[in-house]
Amino acid sequence: MEKEAYQRLIREFRRGDLTLCKRVLDEALRHGDYDLAQEALDAMKNGKKTLVMKTEYQRGRVLTYLRGPKGAVQFMAMVHPNLEDEYSRDFRMVGADVGYHSFTPMYEGMESMGSCEILDGAECYYDGSGLRATEVLPKIIEGGEEWLREFLEEEYRMTFGE
Repeated sequence: MEKEAYQRLIREFRRGDLTLCKRVLDEALRHGDYDLAQEALDAMKNGKKTLVMKTEYQRGRVLTYLRGPKGAVQFMAMVHPNLEDEYSRDFRMVGADVGYHSFTPMYEGMESMGSCEILDGAECYYDGSGLRATEVLPKIIEGGEEWLREFLEEEYRMTFGE
């Protein structure tokens, strides 16, 4: 299967088409995409599309998102150097964004942000808040990954109604 067709298959599966589970599993294993293979197995076992959480680290940015059939919600933090002392090697984490990526517009007049990596290249309608991220960061630091997953699951339900 060519790359473009593989990406289309993934998009349809992640939008909730559970009839594709077996095909996605086979193609994921063929492409060495073991995270996607596990996602397909979980969907087959549960009989429903599950929410998948991933964390990416990139150039001073930590992005954790929870993706489901209607889109994704995210928390992003940035790592900044201590600017008070130019010789310091201290860094601090700053909450940067709590937001969502939707396959469809969430309100009248909402414009597409174009292709979105989090939605596997699908058209994306995005909105978010830096202020909320600042408020949430201390709770994440205290509660860890388990608290963050619960927070993102609740964000997903509040945003997409599932």
